[in-house]
Amino acid sequence: MFIDNPIHFCWLMMLDEKMGLGEAYMAGDWRAEPNPTEFLKLLIRAKKETAVGKKHTKKGNRTFTAVAAAIALDVLRRAVAIYTYIQHRIRDNTMKQSAKNIEEHYDLGNDMFELFLDKTMTYSCALWEEPGHHVKKVDFEELEKAQLRKIDALIDMLDLKETDSVLEIGCGWGAFAIRGVQRSGCKWTGLTISHEQLALGKERVKAAGLEDKIDLKYQDYRLAEGQYTRVISVEMIEAVGHAFLPQYFQIISDRLAPGGKAVLQAITCPDAYYAKYCKSSDFIKKYIFPGGHMPSLGAINAALPSDLQFGEKRHIGRHYATTLDHWYSAWMVCEKDILALGYSETFHRRWQYYFCLCSSLFANDHIDTVQFVLNKC
Repeated sequence: MFIDNPIHFCWLMMLDEKMGLGEAYMAGDWRAEPNPTEFLKLLIRAKKETAVGKKHTKKGNRTFTAVAAAIALDVLRRAVAIYTYIQHRIRDNTMKQSAKNIEEHYDLGNDMFELFLDKTMTYSCALWEEPGHHVKKVDFEELEKAQLRKIDALIDMLDLKETDSVLEIGCGWGAFAIRGVQRSGCKWTGLTISHEQLALGKERVKAAGLEDKIDLKYQDYRLAEGQYTRVISVEMIEAVGHAFLPQYFQIISDRLAPGGKAVLQAITCPDAYYAKYCKSSDFIKKYIFPGGHMPSLGAINAALPSDLQFGEKRHIGRHYATTLDHWYSAWMVCEKDILALGYSETFHRRWQYYFCLCSSLFANDHIDTVQFVLNKC
């Protein structure tokens, strides 16, 4: 790690060490070789070991000045934490605010997303034959294969037939709909509240000749109507929020016909620190996914209506680390193209840190990605 602007770096770290590290990187205050991911992995591992060590460490005698300084710093940090948490809470995913939150991320421009995603335009965890392998340079062909492998795995979990009707909550740019219909011949309805995604998704459906089978529409999931034999929702639950989880799953239940099946892919927070996570903000919530929230498996289970029962579960968090490493590599390769689209260097560094931070969290099993089935009784 190399600190290029120590005064500003120390100020940000003093206010909030977790948020400050990302903000300092955005500002160009520090850098790491070969990339921030490796440094962040070491930092996370060290913090875990330090946390264990603290349990067995006795506090020594401190001077009055040291105690007073520590109290003052703690008060300042708490004030900053409360402020950032309030900023996050005012972005709670009400129907009106959800559209604004999604717009801030997914409507940044299809041209930008096309630069680092594979041809399928799939923006979720891929499934690799060898997760955790070192990524020196993005391989778009391998990334596409891994994304199709993931899509096929979820379609297999859905057990699709030609007679099925599918509701996709959060349809992205249409990759799942196109692949699912091509494989099964079923009817597919996809919902999104991103204007950019919808426009390109419709173009891709038309190019695939599947307009008679696939209906992508701009609609909040809370306004969905009708019944379907299958529901799929891939990494959309992170845009729901803790307070709205019961409503989200009740709507899935309401939309599913008796005997139907839902398949979800979700980024999850460990139950052990979920309560603390719910009461705080972080770099990702503030700068990348406004209103974003990772549920825990315990929170999901508590939010399920009685007629939805857990089925098969698969944990694929390590696969996300590899996916993010490919995205980061592509992001770095196309830096000039991104700047040419009108985005700033600060924006580019923000997304560098986003990819690297998330990769390090998944690589250290600090967070997870879970694919699971819900059966309608």
